[in-house]
Amino acid sequence: MEGRSASEGPLRKVRPHYFVGGNSNAETLAGGKEHARIAVERLKSAARLELVTPQSVRSGKPISFDVLVHNIGAGHNIPSGGTELREMWVDLRIIDQSGKVLFQNGKLDADGKLPQNAIRFGALTTDAKGNHTYKLWEVTKLAWKRTIPPKEFSHDTVTAALPEGVRDKVTIEARLLYRSASPDVVKQFMGDKAFEPQVVEMTRAAASVAVE
Repeated sequence: MEGRSASEGPLRKVRPHYFVGGNSNAETLAGGKEHARIAVERLKSAARLELVTPQSVRSGKPISFDVLVHNIGAGHNIPSGGTELREMWVDLRIIDQSGKVLFQNGKLDADGKLPQNAIRFGALTTDAKGNHTYKLWEVTKLAWKRTIPPKEFSHDTVTAALPEGVRDKVTIEARLLYRSASPDVVKQFMGDKAFEPQVVEMTRAAASVAVE
């Protein structure tokens, strides 16, 4: 591609140097359409979801299964870079053959907030008084942190109740989702210029379980 190394310099062949990371909001923030496209591609190649389920379950009884998130494509922990701002989580659903949702965990509420009981990754930082803060100059403690190192994986066991009357099979669907920050954080720092942060589906997995 052609470009200028200085605003008044001559046009010449240059190599792009995109320091994108996972910022899929680059187009909204600075008109960086190509940056946003590359960011989404990187997010979609960073992880793999795995569901380990039983072969069958009895109707009306709880079903337990394992959710594994593998870091397969990032050379650093995920999420990373302002980890206290980043949100990465698993949206889980169990549906019957008619498409009825029997169980869901990880669904954003009407205000775009992530439920506390979701399988989630990121960090929580607090100030000297123990109050939650995103301002680095106020942070004195890392109260919680969960990230996945390169070539490693997380492991969560989920147990959900199945109602009586479910027959044949159920399908477990899992999506690994990511956004650079929550709507509350964007509002806090950008005020009237706040925007709705993009939620990117990094990867997904599904498994069917017979119901006896």
